[in-house]
Amino acid sequence: SFVTEESSGVESFENMPNVKVYPNPAESSLGIVWEDNAHRVQRVEIVSLTGQIIWTKDIQNGAKTSEQIDVRSWSRGIYFVKTELENAETLFQKVIVH
Repeated sequence: SFVTEESSGVESFENMPNVKVYPNPAESSLGIVWEDNAHRVQRVEIVSLTGQIIWTKDIQNGAKTSEQIDVRSWSRGIYFVKTELENAETLFQKVIVH
């Protein structure tokens, strides 16, 4: 016999930063909106599948910030929006550029 425990391996999302990436997929521009919260967003980067940093923004302690990024010169493909938090956690979101 065996015992199983349910665990998602993820802590509560209640206090995680709210980072929205739109539109997804993107054709000409990509919007990123984030809200700083208890975890304090420190940096937002867009990284290619090969690990190249395509775009980066250091975030000052603030409430709500947004960016519009021109992606027309980017190669078509998959990118990741990497959000670094003050507590050394890192969150990733996938975005597709057509």
